[in-house]
Amino acid sequence: MRNRISSIMDMKKAGIAIVCMALVITLGTGVVFAANANANATTSNNELSILEIVPVPISVINNGSALTFDQPPIVENGRTLVPLRAIFEELGADIEWDQSTQTVTAVRGDIKITIQIGSNILTRNGEQITLDVPPQIVGGRSLVPLRAIAESFGVEVDWNANTRIATITE
Repeated sequence: MRNRISSIMDMKKAGIAIVCMALVITLGTGVVFAANANANATTSNNELSILEIVPVPISVINNGSALTFDQPPIVENGRTLVPLRAIFEELGADIEWDQSTQTVTAVRGDIKITIQIGSNILTRNGEQITLDVPPQIVGGRSLVPLRAIAESFGVEVDWNANTRIATITE
């Protein structure tokens, strides 16, 4: 009888583990439910607890120096977005902000970029470039796609998805 109860308990734990794995696969990131799989088969302590999966923060490095932002960078549809003013100033661009149209114009050397919040069009020296992700406002800050901005100024960008580090090099 005790072996039968032990086998039933093991089957319950295996079923809970399968459900938990399905939840992890389905949810990807966010909140995951996990079973407390106690090794002692004589207890019926199958409690559910909530585990939060917190993504590693995004870091941006420019010529070997880590940048700090008052609004953390985000990833939107596979693109890293960073605070507009901080990245333009870091790249040495002079910027003008037009609040009425939510448009920024940045000049660095002989390159002039114009970009508008919510628009997927970046203009570089009169040429329109379509962005995968438009600039947006997050946490009261205007965020722009890092790669599009940096490469428009002739700066190389490398993204390491494992470490979530964007490296920009001039």
